[in-house]
Parts: sequence; structure tokens; C-alpha cells
Amino acid sequence: MSGNKILRMIEGKNNAEINNTSKKVKNNIINKNGIFYIPISEVTSVYNLEVEEYENKTINLDCLNKQKVVASVSKKTKLKYKPTFFSTTLKDLKQNERITIVEKNKKYTKVKTSDGNIGYIKTKFVKNEKVEREEFALNQKIKTDDDDNVSILADEDVENGIDSITKNYDTRKEFISKIVETAIKNKLKGVKVDFKNIENKDNFYKFLTELRPYLNEYSISLIVEKDNNLDTEKLKNIVNEIK
Repeated sequence: MSGNKILRMIEGKNNAEINNTSKKVKNNIINKNGIFYIPISEVTSVYNLEVEEYENKTINLDCLNKQKVVASVSKKTKLKYKPTFFSTTLKDLKQNERITIVEKNKKYTKVKTSDGNIGYIKTKFVKNEKVEREEFALNQKIKTDDDDNVSILADEDVENGIDSITKNYDTRKEFISKIVETAIKNKLKGVKVDFKNIENKDNFYKFLTELRPYLNEYSISLIVEKDNNLDTEKLKNIVNEIK
């Protein structure tokens, strides 16, 4: 999941599903000793990644949603493997050499060089910092001013109870498709979820987590009615609003 997109890949199948759109993939999931490896080449568009390959066989992944700060080196210095004086030197850096800041601390700054090396230099040798790319918020801050044009989804709207619908991905997706279809048809600004009879909370949280990207894709807010049986802190990271 990323922002308003859900990627679904199934082992052994040569297609991926992004929300409701299916596409062919050249590389599939690999199951090695019970660990699933997902091909980066197939998820770059979902996670907005840029793959950089260098002659020294280094591959760097740059998340284009993250802020990018560039700088230059004020004088000749050494790029260290670790932030200590006695650490291995990866390469010598020239004065005015361009660097990208990965993480800055008082004494040492973690940087990436133009040839893909990542290491540490003394912070005092970093100069001319400039924000080259602003951070882009993946989680949209969609809010409704009032309850006008907001539909409430509650226990009476589900025949066999919410737990029967949230039990697995396929049943959740089918239910989500109906919710989104109705929301678009009625030009809703928000969908308020107010279920009380929830036994499997983990599946319910999954349902909300999967519902939000589909709604947010159409600028529809996902709202949850505050309930003592639900974890408010967890909900803050899942839904747009808690009321």
C-alpha cells in the first residue's frame, strides 16, 4: 500500500493488480525459504521510486515522495563507512564535490555521492545546502466541514455482520468496491464507518486500511465514529478523520 494505491501480486501469476486495474508483469514474486521477495521493477510506480544503477554495481532506490537536500563539500575530505574517524575510507571527496544529504547530525552527516556511494563525512565540511525536492505527503489530508453529503455505514447495512465481510482480502475487496461505487454515484464527500459489533478487530483494521486508498483516490474522506472498543492511536494512522 502507498497513498491511494494498493498493489496485489500473487505468487505464480504473471499479473499485478493496482486498485482495480490489472497489468502484466515481467518479474514475479519469488518464494525463497518461506520469505517472499517482491521485484522492485514492478512496484516503482506504486511507491514512486527511482532506481539508480552505477558502474560500481551499486543500486540506489530514491523515494520521489521524500524531500531531497543537496549540498557540496567545503574542502577535501574522506567518505567514511561509519561515522567515526577510524572507520574504513570508501573514497576521497574533492572540494566542491556535489553530495546528497541522507541524514544530518551534529558531528557527522550521512551523504550519497554522485557515483552512488553512501557514507559519512564531518558535518562541518557540508556547505551550500539546498532543498532540491520538497516532501510530498502520501496520506492525503481530506476533511469534511460537516456531515452534509456524508454517508454512514453501520451494522444494519451488513446482513451477516461485519466480521463475515472482513474475514479475508477477497470479501473485503468486494465490499469495498460496493462502498466506493455507491460513494461515487451519490457524489459523497465522506463515508463514516460506525460498526459496533466487531469481534475480529485485526480484520476490521485491515478493512479500513484497504478502504481508505480507494476512497481517497476520488477525494472521498474515510471517517470513523470514535468507539471505546477501537484503538484511537491506531486509527489515526489508518483513516482520514475520527469523530
